[in-house]
Amino acid sequence: MKERILVLQSVNDQITRFREIRIKQSPFLQNYEFKYVYIIKLTSNDKRNKQTIEKAIERALNTSLDEKELTRRLKLEILRFNPNYLIVHAGMGFLRFTGQILNSLMAIKADHPNLIIGLERHRWHNTNMQLPPIFDMSQKTVKLIEEIF
Repeated sequence: MKERILVLQSVNDQITRFREIRIKQSPFLQNYEFKYVYIIKLTSNDKRNKQTIEKAIERALNTSLDEKELTRRLKLEILRFNPNYLIVHAGMGFLRFTGQILNSLMAIKADHPNLIIGLERHRWHNTNMQLPPIFDMSQKTVKLIEEIF
């Protein structure tokens, strides 16, 4: 049976779609099943063209993130998909809403202690910010993160 990976990404834009295509084509990741959740939800109107996507992202980044709503959406996807891993992309959404997302992830970990949570860390190597101990940095998780991102 394939292990399941839920990936939390900033937004479903063109860059993210290319990443998802690359994941499907990766020989290493063929033994995994993927599902995606986005910090910034775009409406069908937002997705009409590149300009409307960019405006929607800008608007979302200039407002606050509803931490309870993100936690609710993550919990719902975890119940539906039953992932082994939750891998977090440290993109613009994460960087803009770090506190809310970390709080949400800590709540998820408290409810699902066996869920392995990994964080794309390349953006964190040059910062002094301490991350909570919910992130797994085992060799297997780090390899998955490298292959995904």
